[in-house]
Amino acid sequence: MPQQLDQSENDALETLLEDNGLSEQPNVVNLEQQTETVDPKAEAKAKKEAEKAEKAAAKEKAKAEKAAKAEAEKAAKEKAKAEKAEKPVAVKAEKIKQNGITQPLADSLCGKIWEVCNNLSANKNDVVTRKELLEYNKTLPESEQFNPITIGVQFGKWKTFYGLTASKKD
Repeated sequence: MPQQLDQSENDALETLLEDNGLSEQPNVVNLEQQTETVDPKAEAKAKKEAEKAEKAAAKEKAKAEKAAKAEAEKAAKEKAKAEKAEKPVAVKAEKIKQNGITQPLADSLCGKIWEVCNNLSANKNDVVTRKELLEYNKTLPESEQFNPITIGVQFGKWKTFYGLTASKKD
């Protein structure tokens, strides 16, 4: 264990150390003497490497974003394709052609006229006449009446379809 020095001995030791350029604390370093000089070439090289690393990181990020976008588009296309496959296909009514005449769809205007012709003929147990059809049309509310010319044309087609008149010559 080191010996304790009295005050006068301690002052003498400090004076001796100062005279010889030494200090009591040998681990203290003069910062002005220890400053490092930085090599400008090394600094420029480090800066270039940092920029290169930044560019590479940016490139990787852009690549990842592009891949994510492509994946999202692919998923959207697959979803649309799946939805399209799930949609029920509208069943088209089969068109019936007879005696050179195609029967109109039931929900069309012409189809409704044909339905009236069928119903009036069934109620009468005989073929309805054009005159009877036009009279029936007058009994309908004005908003539901058919054009008389359309009735005439469709009546003629209806009769030809069912073979109630001579068919058209080919």
